[in-house]
Amino acid sequence: MKNQSITALSKKHVFTRNNNGEFFQEKFYFRLSRDNYDTNLLNNRTFGESTFFPGGKFNMGSQYWVFQIQLTGNPTVSYNNIKKNLNPGDMLVIPPRTKYTYIAGEKTMTKYFITMQNSPLLDLLLLDEVEKHGIVLRKKSHEDYTDIFSQIRDTMLSGDAENTSVLLYKLIYRLRKTFSSSPQQGNFRQKLKNAVSKIEFMTSLDALAAEFNMPKHTLIRTFRKELNTTPIEYMISMRLEHAKQLLSFSELSINEISCSSGYNSPAFFSSEFRKKFGMTPSAYREKYFAGQK
Repeated sequence: MKNQSITALSKKHVFTRNNNGEFFQEKFYFRLSRDNYDTNLLNNRTFGESTFFPGGKFNMGSQYWVFQIQLTGNPTVSYNNIKKNLNPGDMLVIPPRTKYTYIAGEKTMTKYFITMQNSPLLDLLLLDEVEKHGIVLRKKSHEDYTDIFSQIRDTMLSGDAENTSVLLYKLIYRLRKTFSSSPQQGNFRQKLKNAVSKIEFMTSLDALAAEFNMPKHTLIRTFRKELNTTPIEYMISMRLEHAKQLLSFSELSINEISCSSGYNSPAFFSSEFRKKFGMTPSAYREKYFAGQK
């Protein structure tokens, strides 16, 4: 994530009346300036808290990804002719331009929400799973996302963009594990996922062309059309982001992370990492390793 200017709104309250005369309340903790987006990676736009009062019915939709966790109340959400009741701890993972309806129920309900700018990485990690399994993620007994939402809120309020980035990745990868994935073959996104899953081997255009089973010039044209970048530039970016997460959340050595990210030379890996993130892998780990006490 770029160095970003976060506009803290000091828990600003925004009251809105919808077309039915019903009230809901939005509490925005911060909003990110649009000029600071890096559209290739994960970029938080807003964090806030909503209160929907009893009986309210609200038609929702956004041009951004929306991640929200139910804090209190038992609303109903409807989308694509599907209706589901939500309980505290349940989550919604909502892709851009998805229309859905909230019915607040008999009690006041509250939720945290995060919006993120759309990016190829979010599509790669989550879109297929959402399309297959729906936008509702039920809370399981061993899962509690409230804590990580609160941590994200606190780092956003403090203006700590780097730690916010680490926590957003942690959230997305935890959500990814929650989805039970059944592979689909034959489409570009699935082939891209397969390539990224073999990230340590996808170090040349020839290897990528073989994985996608298409000529190199066709592969380049497809990447430019789908992701507005070249295959090698994309894989370098993914390898370094992969390394960043391993540095943040694993206890693998720098050499092991270098190899698992597709770099035979730890020195070259360190040089490339520093170019992208402004510090060496060891310095990044020392500052952001989530396992530190």
